[in-house]
Amino acid sequence: MLEALIAEGPVVQFWRGRDLKLTRPVTIRVLRPELAPRPEFVARFEAESLSIAKLEHEGLVRILDRVGGGSETAVVTEPVRDTTLRSVLRESGPLSVTEGLAVLGEVASALAAAHSEGLIHRNPTLDGVARTEDGRWVVTDLGTGGVGPAVVTPPEISGPGPEADTRTDVFALGVMAHELLAGTPPAAEAGRVELSPNLPPEVVTAVQGALETDPERRWRDAAAFDAALQSLSPPDPAESPRRGFLSRERAWLLPVSAVLILAAVLIGVAALLRTTEVGRTIIDNAREAVGFQPAPTTTEPPATVPSVSTTTTTTVPGVSIIGITDFDPYGDLSEHPERTVLINDGDPSRGWRTERYNSSDFGSLKDGVGLIVELNEPTSLRSVTIRSPKRGWDLELYVSENSPADTTDWGDPVTEAADVDPVTTLELDGPAARSILLWITDLGEGPEFRVIITDIEVTGTPATEAR
Repeated sequence: MLEALIAEGPVVQFWRGRDLKLTRPVTIRVLRPELAPRPEFVARFEAESLSIAKLEHEGLVRILDRVGGGSETAVVTEPVRDTTLRSVLRESGPLSVTEGLAVLGEVASALAAAHSEGLIHRNPTLDGVARTEDGRWVVTDLGTGGVGPAVVTPPEISGPGPEADTRTDVFALGVMAHELLAGTPPAAEAGRVELSPNLPPEVVTAVQGALETDPERRWRDAAAFDAALQSLSPPDPAESPRRGFLSRERAWLLPVSAVLILAAVLIGVAALLRTTEVGRTIIDNAREAVGFQPAPTTTEPPATVPSVSTTTTTTVPGVSIIGITDFDPYGDLSEHPERTVLINDGDPSRGWRTERYNSSDFGSLKDGVGLIVELNEPTSLRSVTIRSPKRGWDLELYVSENSPADTTDWGDPVTEAADVDPVTTLELDGPAARSILLWITDLGEGPEFRVIITDIEVTGTPATEAR
């Protein structure tokens, strides 16, 4: 039974209603009266309602029933409160970074579930996300054309161009993120979208990746944007660094083979425990980490992390990197070894990362952590470039003419960098090296006390030629 009109979108009306059989409150969606006689709208409304009903996600309003048929079709969903993200913003102003990222993560995760089934929202807005009776934030208007007008329209919709796709939804999510955290929509001027200076700097990169006017440079889908947002979430109190053997020597304390075996065991156990957490990393309960400056091509993070070797191989101009291994001599000897394969894998939306810590100085538990980069032959180094979505951390660079298995003393750093940018190049004057240690000495400002490294590039010439 219809009781009161709640909201009206371009295609659907939303009514507060009551299920007379089960005597419970519900929300009822019906086509707008002027569209009900048009078969194409009826067919699309029915088809998308059936598809959405098959989705199971806490961030999507639950469809309870479909009644009637044809032009009199109605969809019954769980009831939602009058509280929407739009009303919260209007009444209370911008959300804190912690709360804003949490809510945006729920919305992005819900749309990622829709995208995985080939469903496109086309117009997600703050008006279409509301509180349920049990306190969840849910997308209420998937498959309805939206419940509110688009605040800033992506270029591919406002002008001639391709049909809406997952990247269209990502653009709208970027607008929502900007509104919730900065308090205002982004400014669209001269063919580009300008971000507010009030936007917290730690989320700028992720939001920029959503608001690229060129769809090809944008996050590919909601799963990729969700991964970027989750990489910025404050640390989970339950996930604290473990105290281990606090050596005071920068030495290899375990052979590489032992690290490989340990990583394989950890990955196997984690795979058994977390096979149902799609899009999350295997070892952490956090999702894929990675905000980054948009590149011409971006791809979605995979549902799982490859459970193979803890080293990765790549070739860059003049130098071949044949292995990258985590280095944690002051802790438990392991710093996400399973993620080193994600460095230089061609996907800038993911990479190796440190553990989460409680402060920039590693919770006062250790002097640092790092990565050892092994080269195919002794090389006269010219530069080392590191790409990372995290800004403001500190780094020292050490070199050795030995391979990692033989390295026992790194000596003094050959160079260092403070307040690291997303792309940092360390220029060198030709020191001979077979191995490079990238030693992280400070994690930078919070709320996320961890560092992510997506790519490492080394340039130089064979040491024999340099001589």
